[in-house]
Amino acid sequence: YGILYRKIKSIILANGFDSTIGIIHVEGREKLPLLYDFIEKYRYLGFESVFEILNKNMLTEKDFENNILSIEGRRIVSKYLNDKLKEIKTYKNKRYSIEKLIDQELKEVKKIILEEN
Repeated sequence: YGILYRKIKSIILANGFDSTIGIIHVEGREKLPLLYDFIEKYRYLGFESVFEILNKNMLTEKDFENNILSIEGRRIVSKYLNDKLKEIKTYKNKRYSIEKLIDQELKEVKKIILEEN
């Protein structure tokens, strides 16, 4: 999830949102409720990636040190998730990478907020 959190946080900030103000999750010191709100829709990517990596036997015992992913193991997981974020999905009859889709959805939220004020 760390990879996903960093990626979505950077998209949130690039769109000019304050990630310390949330809608569903509670605001608080050193918390990022907007990030937690927005990531819910994409949390499945973390689960899906881990299951796919394990089902494809992409990790071996050498990718772990004391039951924790080694640097090489982390590279495998990171590359896999980053590749998954580049997968193309159709949204409103247009094709976007998942990463660009997240950006597009935030732009739409921004547009709605600005139109209402």
